[in-house]
Amino acid sequence: MAQHKVEVDMKTYVSTGAYFASDGNHFQSGKKQQYYTIDGQKDKSKSSNLFVDNRIADAQEAAKNCLVYAIRLTHH
Repeated sequence: MAQHKVEVDMKTYVSTGAYFASDGNHFQSGKKQQYYTIDGQKDKSKSSNLFVDNRIADAQEAAKNCLVYAIRLTHH
């Protein structure tokens, strides 16, 4: 199975959460209506993690629906 890096740009992110809430496999909510990658590394500028799963289409859909392009996915 392929690895995918999922990254949330915390500087660009707008806290609507609708696109994150649709993917509970890769994102979790935090304080102040912020969303992060599950078990990922985070700081003030980003949250990211590598995932090996067959549900990456959910994260791709969340990225596609993000109006400010705060979610990035790369294949590793």
